[in-house]
Formats: sequence, structure tokens, C-alpha cells
Amino acid sequence: MNRSEIRRRLQQARIPLMIMAIALLLLLSTGKGSASHEDLSQSQSDAVHSSLPEDELRLTETLQAIEGVGKVRVLLSVEVSAQTDYLTDAEKTVILSSGSGKQQALAFRTRCPIYLGAVIVCEGGDDPNTQWKVLDAVSTFTGLRADRITVLKLQGS
Repeated sequence: MNRSEIRRRLQQARIPLMIMAIALLLLLSTGKGSASHEDLSQSQSDAVHSSLPEDELRLTETLQAIEGVGKVRVLLSVEVSAQTDYLTDAEKTVILSSGSGKQQALAFRTRCPIYLGAVIVCEGGDDPNTQWKVLDAVSTFTGLRADRITVLKLQGS
């Protein structure tokens, strides 16, 4: 790479570099420089905040909608539950106020739960095709590998 090529590339990258520098200065000047870019962008996301019972209920309702599954019971095991960290300034939580008088704490990071395993008991649990559908759905929802998911037949069905 010769000097003229380097100059040309620097000229092309000048505007994006200036924008990044301005954004960094603005971030540092607001006093929130300790929060990372990932943390700040996460606060703007539309992440669904849910608890373990809510996750189990959502998964149960979804699985019952699959053909051949029937009645379902779901048990999820977690290492870490969903957590939300809130932005603080001098040990006080930062509160956002809207014009309607509504106030809300400013979340800067939401951590999804870390699942360890799942037990699914359903009416169609003895059918290999249904087992595969359930394994696929639970794996997609939780991120678990198939060896961490057990599908069993519901007693009395």
C-alpha cells in the first residue's frame, strides 16, 4: 500500500471518524462515560422483561398450539434469572419523567435468563414426531441443546 492509497482511504473514512469522535465526546460530557456503548444501546431495545413463571406460561401456551402435543406441563431450570440493571448517578437511580406525569427508572442493561434444562410433560410425549417438534420449540425459546431437554408422556393420557 503506497502513500497515495493511504491518503485516499483516510479521506474516505474522515466523516465517519468525525461522527464517532463527536458521539464519544457527547457521551463523555454527559457524565455517563462509564456505561459502555453496548449497555446504552441495550437500554433502547424493546427487550421483553419476564420472570420464570411467565416464561413457563408462554412456553406452555406455545407448545399447546402445536399439533399433537395436547395438554402440557413445563418446568424450566435456570442458573440465573432475568435481571435488569438501572442507570445510577451518584448512588441514585436515574428517573425519566414524561409529560403525562409518568415516571420510570432508566434501565441500561437487561440480562436474559440462563437456562440449565427443561422438562416437558405432554399428552403427545410418546410420539417421536411430537417429541421432535417440542424439542425444536423449547430449544428455540430457551437456547438449550436437545440433550438438556426431556419430553415425557403425560400420565393418564
